[in-house]
Order: sequence, then C-alpha cells, then structure tokens
Amino acid sequence: MREFSLFEGDPLSRFFLLFGIRSRGVSAFAGRFLFLLIVTFLPTAFFCLWSGFGPGKPRALNFFADAAALSQAFLGYPMFIIAEMVIGIKTRTTAKHFSESGLVQPADLGELDNIHEKIAQIRHRLAPDLVCLFLAFACSGLWLWEEVHNSYDTWHALGAPGVQSPTLAGWWVALVGIPIFNYWWLRWIWKVSIWCYYLRRVSKLDLRLIASHPDMTGGLGFLSSTQGSFAILVFAFGIGIIAPLIGYKVDIENASLMSFSVGGPLVAFVIGAPLFFTLPLLFFTKRLSRVKKRAEDAYQDRATEAALYFEKSWLTACSGDDCSNLLGSNLSAMNNLNQAYNHIKLMRVVPFDTRSFSQLTASTFGSLLPLLPKFFDIPEPVSQIIEALKPLFGK
Repeated sequence: MREFSLFEGDPLSRFFLLFGIRSRGVSAFAGRFLFLLIVTFLPTAFFCLWSGFGPGKPRALNFFADAAALSQAFLGYPMFIIAEMVIGIKTRTTAKHFSESGLVQPADLGELDNIHEKIAQIRHRLAPDLVCLFLAFACSGLWLWEEVHNSYDTWHALGAPGVQSPTLAGWWVALVGIPIFNYWWLRWIWKVSIWCYYLRRVSKLDLRLIASHPDMTGGLGFLSSTQGSFAILVFAFGIGIIAPLIGYKVDIENASLMSFSVGGPLVAFVIGAPLFFTLPLLFFTKRLSRVKKRAEDAYQDRATEAALYFEKSWLTACSGDDCSNLLGSNLSAMNNLNQAYNHIKLMRVVPFDTRSFSQLTASTFGSLLPLLPKFFDIPEPVSQIIEALKPLFGK
C-alpha cells in the first residue's frame, strides 16, 4: 500500500529541499520559518528603518507598530508551518487506519492503493501551485491599488489623495511579502480540497461499518479527531489573516464593526470555518444511515422475540432456586439487549463529535481575541491582561 501524504514531495517541499530544508521535524520548522523571515520581514524592516518609518512615527507610519505585519510574520507563518506538520501526520495516520484496520474490505484494498497513487500524482503537479502564485500576485496587486487610492498616509504609500506612491518598503511588500503570504494560505485551500477529494473517494468504497461499534459512528469515529486537528489551521487563518485585516481596517481606516469590510469577513469566518471542516464528513452519512437502518431493523426483530420469551418466562414463573437462576439469566440478557439496541439508536450518521467541533469553534474565536478591545468594553482585570499581552501582537 502506497503511503498517503498531502505534502511530501509537492512543489513547495521540493523548493525547500534546494536549500536543504526538509518537510518534517523541528529543523524543518526552524528552517522554513527562518527562510520566510529573511525573505519577507527583514527586508521590509530594513527598508522602513532606512526610510524613517520606525519608532517615533505616528502609528500608521510606524512599521513596528503595524499589528497586521507583525502578526503575519511572527504568528501567521509559524502557525501555518506547524499546521502542515500536525495535519500531515494526522492525515497520514488516518489513511493508514483505513488500510490496516479492516474498514476497507480486502477486495477494495487495490482500489484504495489506486486512490493513494492518484493523490500522489495530484500532489506533485506544478500547475495548482502556479495558479496559487498567480492569484497571490493578483490579490497583492489589488491591495497595492487600494493602498495608493485610500487617501491614508502609511508606511506602504505616501502622497496627496489620488497621487499616492508606494514607498520602498511598500514595493517590497507588494512584490514579495504579500504574494508569498497569499500563496501560503491559497496553497492550504488546495491541500484541504485534496483531502476532501480523498474522503469522497474512500466513502465510495465498500467499508466494513458496524452499527454496534463503541465509537457510535460505525467505526469511523477516528475521522472526527482528524477533522478536529484542522483547528490549528483555523487558528492560523484567524490570527494571521482575519484578525490583522480587521484590526488594520479599524485602527488605520477607522472602519466600524457594521461596515461590510469588517463585518463581512468576521461573520464569514466565525460561521464558515467550523462548518468548512465538518461538511466533508457528510460524504459518509448515506452509508452510515443504511448501516444504522439495517441494524435497527435486525435488532427490532430480535428484540420482539426476546421480549416475548422474557415476558412468557416471567408470567409462567416457577418456584425454587433453579427457576430464580433462570429468570435472573433472562433478565441479564434482556438488559444487555436493551443496551445494545439503545446504543444503535444513538449511533451518529455523521462521524463528528462535539469535542472536535468545540476544537474548531474555540480556535475560531480564540484567534479573534486580540480584536475584543476594539469592539467591546472589557472588564478592568481582563483589560489589564490584554494590555500585558499587546506587545506580542505589536500593539
């Protein structure tokens, strides 16, 4: 059976290998993070210091007070890199469980191997990454156009309204920093799409699902834990993209919570992020529903027979120790049957539990905590804690 992977040997991994940076382990994290800082953050910081956009300047003209830039560099990138490592391990383990646990029938193991091979072919393609790069530069171009037309002097662009020009740091961010960051999160959308494709293909196989399985999802309970691991990716998106975007709109452009540029992304993220990683598990719902229905029908028939026998035994009860032992045995068997029947009735037809959904939800709201003081009156003790943590976010 071919090993499953979402990342191994893809174009980005091959690019980092040119610099001796592998895709697994602590050294891989350190190498990738250091590379990104050298290429994106450090040149921007140098150009800003060279041009006088540093400490002592007003907030909009001080690069080192720009929460969006700092959080993307020191929170967004590390979280995205860690997410790749964690989710890479989790998805490999899940794919291995499908092949080794007996869930996939022996006759379908060859098809499962073909699915793994197909994923490997998709993973190695260069075209999707080129599309991500194109979109990354396109989004950066739109960002730069807005910066030179928004009538706000920032370290990105200066000048009279309508004739603003990008600064040296602004050009570097537009041509290097933002495209790289955009590519990083766009690539994640592609990787999640591959994972959804994999789940869809596997759901079509003849899976050996058992209604009485202790995980209450026919044996697919491990998928809930796998989807829950995407919570780290949700947090990376929130802390690296959504929170900085909204914070910049509020702090620099004085946008309100009710404006579309603030409320739109906020509502879409809060609602969409947890659902986005829950919906792919609906691929298994049809098959789980059938398994549950067949089990309920079978247990219903058995339960009727057992109940008739049980009542007959009690209604015609004899006396003596032998009879008491017999009736006690019947009662124990009836209780076991009731528990099994109730277990099947409670079987979930979506392999997702509240714990995993809570992980996704907590990561969604947790990544937005730095925004709370901008919209709500925070109690004094909590406000003091947030103030103490502000340096971590460049505040």
